[in-house]
Amino acid sequence: MKKKYSTVKIEISSYANRIWRIDCSLLLIAAAVVILFIGIYWPIISVVAGLLLLAVYVVFVVYLIPAYFHMYLCELSQNFILLRNGFFIVRTAQIRYDAIQYCILSQSILQRIFRVCSVNLMLAGSVSIIRQVSLKDGNRIKALIERKISHENQSENRGIPHKPKKI
Repeated sequence: MKKKYSTVKIEISSYANRIWRIDCSLLLIAAAVVILFIGIYWPIISVVAGLLLLAVYVVFVVYLIPAYFHMYLCELSQNFILLRNGFFIVRTAQIRYDAIQYCILSQSILQRIFRVCSVNLMLAGSVSIIRQVSLKDGNRIKALIERKISHENQSENRGIPHKPKKI
């Protein structure tokens, strides 16, 4: 009989869309200031650029950002972490716990306000990021990974007899 392991699905924070919309709005304001300065010398070009910028902003805020977060998946299982994200290009990563060297929680200013974080998994030669999870889930993920890493290190050290150093 096969032993069945349960998986834990990590949900993206409900504030993730709001944080990305605020980021997009800040970029829109910065771009609008640049377009205003261009408008001093070339008003027609600035009107066209402004309308184009507004269209891109609406597409991002209304369609792409929510679609990105609906395509995001993070599952923790007994032996690995499954990450699937992307909208145009969907990437899937299956990360074994023994491949993770260490784990870092990071927060921007907006993430601190909304109590959201990103979990950075440091692997040999690469980094995988679990974005926009609640701070509670982030701490839970980090504790689980650190527990798995320390458990694997202890089990590796049990099989090797300790040899005293020669002086």
